[in-house]
Amino acid sequence: MKKSTHTLAYDACEAFFLETGLMPTIETIKSIIEINSPTTISNAIKDWKQALSQSVKRNQNTNPETPDVLINAINGIWEQALLEAHNALKQHTVELQESKNALALKESALNGEQKAIRHLVQLTEQKYQEEIIYLKKELNRLSIESTTSTEQGERFRAIASEYDKKNAILNEQLRQEQDKYYRLEKQYENEHSWSLKRIEEEKNNYKQQVQNEISRLQSEASRNRQSNEVLQAKLELVIEQLSGAKVLRLTNGANSAGACIAGALPHRTTAGKSISGRHSSGLLLSSLRFSGSVRMARFFQQAAAA
Repeated sequence: MKKSTHTLAYDACEAFFLETGLMPTIETIKSIIEINSPTTISNAIKDWKQALSQSVKRNQNTNPETPDVLINAINGIWEQALLEAHNALKQHTVELQESKNALALKESALNGEQKAIRHLVQLTEQKYQEEIIYLKKELNRLSIESTTSTEQGERFRAIASEYDKKNAILNEQLRQEQDKYYRLEKQYENEHSWSLKRIEEEKNNYKQQVQNEISRLQSEASRNRQSNEVLQAKLELVIEQLSGAKVLRLTNGANSAGACIAGALPHRTTAGKSISGRHSSGLLLSSLRFSGSVRMARFFQQAAAA
């Protein structure tokens, strides 16, 4: 069975006294039993000293022949034990007072902390009460807003339902319009194809008419060229008869340029140098009077009229 701290301290006092002959102290007993319990050790030392004193008294009463030296030694030990016990008690009392003062300080601090905690609790409760009041107001406001939102939602659902109906009507109208559009588009394609075909026919007819007209004009131009050549021959013949000169015809292009360079023109000499002579148009249009000019002009007019 495990011994208590008091029993261990009591036995340690006995062993220490028998081994050293000295009175045990709290420090020595604490180092022997290796337990830090000053109050229990002090009580054990006090009990051991009382037991020692009672043992000495019993020995004095039962053995009257005990030597005075031993009795004096025992009494000295007893007085020393009482003194040490008194000192230990005094020290213990001082420690208790110090502990009491420390506890009083702690109690004062705890009271201050308790007051602070109470004040903090009051502030917290007040804050919570304010928050509760605020939350109640917010709850009422949110409840009103929720009711309003619910009413608005009902109105919106009614409006959405009405819009759905209108949308269905519009979709039906759109479908009908699309069908109408498809029919018109098909009709347009058919008419367009017919129109394109008709246009192509008219274009071909017009091309044929234009081709015929071009052929007619070409034939007429050919006849006119032939008439012009006949008139040109008659004119050359008249010029030769009236002037006694030989008429030579120059072609366009390089021959005309060669005639200009060779000096074969009335108003040009060799190398195309300009002179004061006049060409045939200049002679006919000028104010000069020469024999046969009036008759030549009349002939030109009659030839042109023919």
